[in-house]
Amino acid sequence: MPHNDRDTYRVVHDFVVNEQLLLTEQQTQRLAAIAVIAWNTARPLSVTEQHAFLYPDDTRAGKYRQSMLVNSRGQLRDYPSARLVPALMARFFWVPYQTLLAGQRQIKTEMEEEAAWQVAAVLRAIHPFEEGNRILAWVIENRLRQCFGLPVLPQLRPKPHFDRFRDEYFLPRVEKLTR
Repeated sequence: MPHNDRDTYRVVHDFVVNEQLLLTEQQTQRLAAIAVIAWNTARPLSVTEQHAFLYPDDTRAGKYRQSMLVNSRGQLRDYPSARLVPALMARFFWVPYQTLLAGQRQIKTEMEEEAAWQVAAVLRAIHPFEEGNRILAWVIENRLRQCFGLPVLPQLRPKPHFDRFRDEYFLPRVEKLTR
């Protein structure tokens, strides 16, 4: 766990560099401020509060996306429909997140690490916001890691690992839910 604001800023800076994020200096500072709050308080900000804090000048900040996501080539991105986002967040993200935050999981360290990663991966798989989902998933994962006494990671797991989780674990459950 970072011991002070300077350590947190260093970890955030490493994350921004490692993930090749295109954040302004102000956004990086805001991300560091979110991390300080999320990692060092008994009641961390909710994901929507964190998103609103990170993007204060965006009218969509802190609000779930209202449309399908399209890539730079005009193709639909492989994320659940925007109309499903609130229900998916309630069922697949909030319950496991709150359970882990409350320390209601007594498991081995390797499994704790995986549980923290999976909660964050679910957030990324739902993709509740138009932007900033990877960043918020990283903050959430590290908050949970700290609950288990694990160190903060300055990067996300490689994309192929996430894609496999999304395709083999998450999307089949969403499909089953929507039938």
